[in-house]
Amino acid sequence: AGAKHGLSSNASQALSSEDIDVSKLRKLFASLDTDGSGSITAGEMRSALTKMGADPAAADDVIEDSDANGDNKVTFEEFAKAAQRGAEIVALAKKVQGYGGADARSVHSYAEEECKAFSDFI
Repeated sequence: AGAKHGLSSNASQALSSEDIDVSKLRKLFASLDTDGSGSITAGEMRSALTKMGADPAAADDVIEDSDANGDNKVTFEEFAKAAQRGAEIVALAKKVQGYGGADARSVHSYAEEECKAFSDFI
């Protein structure tokens, strides 16, 4: 771990791909971790979603999906792994879209919308 929001070497290697900008991810994490505790709670996530104009009720689902150890909060490492999974899903959707078909285009379109919303938020 090391730093306050440090990553294990495995997580650092996984995030060194072009898909994830770790410095932007750290900035986003810090903006969500409003109390500076080193983790994001459902309350902090609700507040962020409200500011974004999104449904704050989704906060519990976001935390649950990202919280690997079940402590009801998300550390930077958990946050980074969730972001990497999201990037992998987007990459897969782009590959699927390359093969054509209505389903592939709809997956690609949805992924692009999610990417834009995420990058706009960052």
